[in-house]
Amino acid sequence: MILFTDWFSFTHIAVWSKPYSKICLVAGVIQPSSDPSLDIGCFFHNVGTLTDDVKFRLLTNHWKPSSSYNFPQHVYQQVKRRFNIRWLSVYPWLAYSKELDGAFCLPCVLFGKQTGHNGFKLDKLYRSPLTNWVSATTKLSEHNNKSEFHRQANLLAVEFKKIHQEQAEPIDRQVSSLMLFRYGYYCHTYC
Repeated sequence: MILFTDWFSFTHIAVWSKPYSKICLVAGVIQPSSDPSLDIGCFFHNVGTLTDDVKFRLLTNHWKPSSSYNFPQHVYQQVKRRFNIRWLSVYPWLAYSKELDGAFCLPCVLFGKQTGHNGFKLDKLYRSPLTNWVSATTKLSEHNNKSEFHRQANLLAVEFKKIHQEQAEPIDRQVSSLMLFRYGYYCHTYC
């Protein structure tokens, strides 16, 4: 992704160079969730370059299909399958990409590298979209219930949202406050 900033209008323009992106041109970051430019499929391959503001908007306002959205059908083993919109309410961390006709775990995509766990085995939902709808229910359930990587990424996402919404202090300020408290206690006790 190449990020340009128009300094006259303070508009960020991001252009993705990967073949995934047919419509991934973002002009301005504040857009309604029905805007396909907030599709997680446009961001997953270059998460390291995203600003905290863009990550926050993806967490809180990523593109979501409407209840009347007609998901593409695919034939798997002579059976027609498609994404099930109910999965979005069962798994609140799940994000559907219209761009890629696939599903991602939003916390794992945005914060997976920060977990300290090796996500090498975790390909679908993290490094690439889940598109096999035959085994999707099992894969989603296993990801939700058995993945330590997912659990850690989810915790990071919750804390990130709290900090971004100013409901919690960033860690550097918490450490500074603790150090000042200890210094004050030390001076009061020993000085």
